[in-house]
Amino acid sequence: EMTRSDIEKEHMNSLSSLERGHVQASVLMEARLQTTVLLNSSLKVSKESLTKKVANLERDAIKAQETVNEEKNRSQVLGNLNSSLQLANDSLIEKIAGLEKEADAAKSSADEERKSFADKKDELELQEGGTTKFVRDRITN
Repeated sequence: EMTRSDIEKEHMNSLSSLERGHVQASVLMEARLQTTVLLNSSLKVSKESLTKKVANLERDAIKAQETVNEEKNRSQVLGNLNSSLQLANDSLIEKIAGLEKEADAAKSSADEERKSFADKKDELELQEGGTTKFVRDRITN
């Protein structure tokens, strides 16, 4: 049978064992707390870093969109210029065609006048020749 002293010893051993368990649990809890603090700090840094990266990406996306918009505007301006140049080119082609017709008409008119002058010259030479012959005949007769 257990004596009172044995019971007290067993009780003391149990208390000592419980205390050692509490100390171990306390040590483990402190290690967990330190790990949690380190992880929270790391997560905070990661969050700040990611927030900066997101802000940079958003800024880069805005710049890229602005560049795209500028290129669209340039493209539209170039398209408008191209259309204007095409219209001006078409107008010049029409004017050139009109001038070519006028030049052809003027050339034809000049050719006709040249021919008319040549015909009149021939006619005058014939008349002059006839007059000369008439005068010569009169003188010789």
